Amino acid sequence: MADATITASNVVPSSGATTVKVVFGEAVEPMQPLYKKASDSLYYLADANDSTKLPVAGFATCSGSANQVGAMVIQDDAITPGFSIGAGDVYILSTNAGGIAPIADYASGTILTTLLFGIGNNKAKIAIQTSGVAKA
Repeated sequence: MADATITASNVVPSSGATTVKVVFGEAVEPMQPLYKKASDSLYYLADANDSTKLPVAGFATCSGSANQVGAMVIQDDAITPGFSIGAGDVYILSTNAGGIAPIADYASGTILTTLLFGIGNNKAKIAIQTSGVAKA
């Protein structure tokens, strides 16, 4: 399978979402998973192949460039993620920086980080959890 194809204009946090202001360290798009780099406190694209680009802190809610202020959603029980997601579907951090992949793509060498659980009607619950170890 392939990473989710996100339509940026369709990414909509629910009214109950928790968002925070952040400063991006590189170009980002809505719904891309981000991590905070300790050395500069900026937010970059997370990557399941690189433990230095973890843990996932949240998802960008807007497009932005390096050193630009933006927003990140860190909790939401009913986000519209901008791609088709069914009830019970599980999505994880991709091996492509900033990508979201179906759990079926979990492969050897990948550090498992769950991101989203489908709840129906193309909505998802944010459920960020990093295992911290790569699959053998």
